[in-house]
Amino acid sequence: MPGIVESSNNLGTVRTTADGARLMSTITAAVTSRKHEILDRVRSLVSLAGGGASVEQYGLDAPEFPYRPDSKLLDVARKAYSEVMGTDPEVHVSQCSLELGMFSQKLPGLDIISIGTELHDLHSPKESVNFTSVARVWPLIREVVSRLH
Repeated sequence: MPGIVESSNNLGTVRTTADGARLMSTITAAVTSRKHEILDRVRSLVSLAGGGASVEQYGLDAPEFPYRPDSKLLDVARKAYSEVMGTDPEVHVSQCSLELGMFSQKLPGLDIISIGTELHDLHSPKESVNFTSVARVWPLIREVVSRLH
């Protein structure tokens, strides 16, 4: 989608080892093939660096979380948001997937959305959630769930 981040590579940790250093990162993408293309590029760069450097995939490959503009759940959430919050919602599309991508892969056709709170300094030691934003979002969650049949 134009104007939306399609993929990212987040450097998570850098640790020294007996042989040099170990870098761990998380690659997220709205399209799984793009994520694998980025991993292949990282592998190519590491091979050029030489010196015993290598790349390995760690953990599960989280699939994309597809945006569905025709989502009935999104429509319910938009209407509930307008009524509960007194304003129209801002709907954002993100390349992040993780759990929602895993759910949508395991349950094909699942109508799924994400409703977020106010988060700061993600993926850093300073990561935090504004607890008052949780209190603001809770009535919305209750309203959305009450409208599901």
